[in-house]
Amino acid sequence: MGTIRKTKYNFYQADVLDFEGKRIRKNFKLKADAQAYINMIEKIKYESKLVGLNLMRKRKDIFEAIEEAIQSKLRLRERSIKKYTNVYKQFENFVISQKIHYIDEFLPEHATQFYNLLLSTNAAPKTINFYLMTIKAMFTELVNMDLLTRNPFSHIKQLPNRHKTLNERQEDYFTEDEIRALFNINIPEIYKRPLLALYLTGMRFEELSSLEWDDIDLTKNLITIRTDGEFKAKTITSERDIPISKALKNILVGYEKKCDFVFPSVQNKKLSERTLLTAIKRYSKEAGIRKNATLHKLRHTFSSHLTMGGVNYEIKRYLLGHKPETMTDRYTKIDPSKLHSQLDCLDNILKLSDNTVTKE
Repeated sequence: MGTIRKTKYNFYQADVLDFEGKRIRKNFKLKADAQAYINMIEKIKYESKLVGLNLMRKRKDIFEAIEEAIQSKLRLRERSIKKYTNVYKQFENFVISQKIHYIDEFLPEHATQFYNLLLSTNAAPKTINFYLMTIKAMFTELVNMDLLTRNPFSHIKQLPNRHKTLNERQEDYFTEDEIRALFNINIPEIYKRPLLALYLTGMRFEELSSLEWDDIDLTKNLITIRTDGEFKAKTITSERDIPISKALKNILVGYEKKCDFVFPSVQNKKLSERTLLTAIKRYSKEAGIRKNATLHKLRHTFSSHLTMGGVNYEIKRYLLGHKPETMTDRYTKIDPSKLHSQLDCLDNILKLSDNTVTKE
């Protein structure tokens, strides 16, 4: 047991051995604080002894668990890393406010408090559900590691997402007429090629901007999306092979390769999202499209037009690089080399005129 002595400077010095037998001396203004510190060290020593005798499960520091959860996301893209890190850091602030040190101290009551705190922010159900899913998954992993017996978030249910109105759903994508209007005006080639590619492949912008000529197989007519070098696929299921449609092949064949990137910037460097976003907003307005034009809306349009063209759910999920949601999805294997005809509906929608691509 540790001891307390009063120093000549009127401090109370706690003198105690830690669980490794190392002496610790620490000064406090109050004797009660010095005694509390000794009690804490003795508790840690006692619990360590019980763990060594297999009479108690080893306690996991909750801040260590949060840091490990952050580290597990580092293979994702930078934007996703920031998104998850923000959630974990805000959860960490809540843990600090509750003076919790170990994962087994985080109780279902704390989970309810955190849930109510999220509700008080008036954030969208989608945002709140992402927070809940992320933190719940962290505790699930701790249960799987046998560091906890029960997930404290197991009683928390996700909020139902608000169903969009018909007008709101129509705002999510471009209609066939809007797509034809957009791509039938004179857009400089440096912008038109990547915009067409986003529509004809459903790729995310980062996938498109990182695409290099080594990822293009014009013999098999396939685009390969893989984590490689500086590019990180959003998820494992984002790695896929996308069929090259006839319209897209017409763009790629005979194209002068000025650098490694398939769709480079004017300076033959990696294309920036802001540059292409500015372009689609400008040319959508010129085409008479009143909707808020974004690059991701082309991905929504790709999915919507495939559905209208009769393409089934499993194929769309694969082409978009979405993760399987059911066991049937996991069992279903897709051969991308047999999907080229599925994209004919997009080529038919375009009906491009001969003078729509202009040199800049």
